[in-house]
Amino acid sequence: MNISIKNLWPVILGMILLIPFGALFAIGLGGQILNIIGVQNSWNQNIGNLIGNHVRFANIVILIPVIAAVAIGVIFFIYIVSTQRKEERIIPFIGSIVITIVGLGMLILLFGHDSVPCFVKGIAHQGFHNLKPLIDICRNA
Repeated sequence: MNISIKNLWPVILGMILLIPFGALFAIGLGGQILNIIGVQNSWNQNIGNLIGNHVRFANIVILIPVIAAVAIGVIFFIYIVSTQRKEERIIPFIGSIVITIVGLGMLILLFGHDSVPCFVKGIAHQGFHNLKPLIDICRNA
């Protein structure tokens, strides 16, 4: 099995593209944990204000790199399956799958971090009887 940078450069690039979102997520999560245990932290609020008030910053730093990482993972997956010999595929194949799944998870977290809990809570309280109004309410969450 020949593992070289030539075979793994898209995976490495995908990981690098996921770093900004991962770092901001870790900072936000750390801030929430500090708030839960009672430590006041202004840096978490400052980062939230920076992202919330600067849409271009949020798109450039968070959204575009994550979408690019998912695209790289999918394209690399297709390339590996179509061109490489079976014995050379396993490590790049796993790497492309991991980048794609992590990137898609980040996109789901990015777009669903308010609406998914709203939807789950609504179904838990009301059941599936009022699904259409619940979707309308949680879409704007």
